[in-house]
Amino acid sequence: DYFLAFVRRFPNRTSLAQAPVDEVLAAWSGLGYYRRARNLHAAACQIELNYSPNEWPGTREAWQALPGLGRSTAAAIVASCFNQREAILDGNVKRVLARQVCAEPPWGSAALERLLWIEAQARLPKQPAAMPLYTQSLMDLGPTVCLPKRPDCLRCPVRSTCKAFETGSSHEFPRPKPAKP
Repeated sequence: DYFLAFVRRFPNRTSLAQAPVDEVLAAWSGLGYYRRARNLHAAACQIELNYSPNEWPGTREAWQALPGLGRSTAAAIVASCFNQREAILDGNVKRVLARQVCAEPPWGSAALERLLWIEAQARLPKQPAAMPLYTQSLMDLGPTVCLPKRPDCLRCPVRSTCKAFETGSSHEFPRPKPAKP
């Protein structure tokens, strides 16, 4: 309900960019993480300043340059909206891919991050038109099937390519962060 009220108040980027930030923050009330509202407002302002009314940033790099957007979010936008072959890697996707390859580096490590970006890129569909469905499906797989504590491997649509399923070790991946001494 809070999000729907926010979208009704700011139905497009122009209305959001033209609003004072205090009004945006008030409308964001109940949605948590006010930094997101500040970044959303700042991004809308930058897009309004740098693009014509019917134009949007066209690349992952252009989206990533906006406040509050990291590589994965920017990639999700261009994959879903512009059919671009860009890999995403949010927390849920990391878990899915770590199980797919039985990734040994521990959670949160730079080594795991590098390995999973390579895997994510290698698994992209060849056809750009498949990117929106593929990206959404990948984002949905982690929180619905490939759960952190109780993965539902028998229901998983990618179990045939999952090394953790094949070896019966789904609960062992991703490897936990080493405990601090």
